[in-house]
Amino acid sequence: MSNSTLVTGGSGFIGTWVLRELLARDAKVVVVDVQPVPARWQRVLGQRAAEVTMIESSLLDRDRMQAVIEQHSVAHIIHLAALLTPVCQQDPWLGCQVNVLGSTALFEAARRSGRVRSLSYASSYAVYGPEAGDAGSEPNRPPTFYGAFKQAVDLIAEQYWRHFGIASVAVRPHVVYGPERDQGLTAGPSLAARAAALGENYTIGYT
Repeated sequence: MSNSTLVTGGSGFIGTWVLRELLARDAKVVVVDVQPVPARWQRVLGQRAAEVTMIESSLLDRDRMQAVIEQHSVAHIIHLAALLTPVCQQDPWLGCQVNVLGSTALFEAARRSGRVRSLSYASSYAVYGPEAGDAGSEPNRPPTFYGAFKQAVDLIAEQYWRHFGIASVAVRPHVVYGPERDQGLTAGPSLAARAAALGENYTIGYT
């Protein structure tokens, strides 16, 4: 069986566009997400959505995640699954379970499988404080639970490299925007652009 790429959170905004890029390269793709959004895939991926293997599962099920990695010959992981800022602020316990424990479970499943060659994941600009200068020039002071959880995952990823040799690459997006962005604290620019295209009024809330 040829190697595949596992995308967690592949039903989300970033995940869907990542799938489009992977499919354009004829990659074999497996998605793990708790809530499929077939309409979004249809709009962005078109007929190629049928090429994606969709598995409805929580990252917290570590044993199942390891089974997915092994059964689908996963060699590459792109980890995007997370609860966004509003949910984490309203329910920090749930946010911690999904964003921190779920990420740890995925790292552990990758370690136990012994077959993952690359692991990249979405950190966030939210790890920096509101007065941060150049990235990395000052200690991180995340102003939200979401940012704190993302920073925790960064530290956990470092420990998996230090103790087990599990290498990973983190990206820290700031404001992401584009078609299909409809959730999250910084969705305003995308929603405003859509409203403008429809001839509707829209006020970006955090300006």
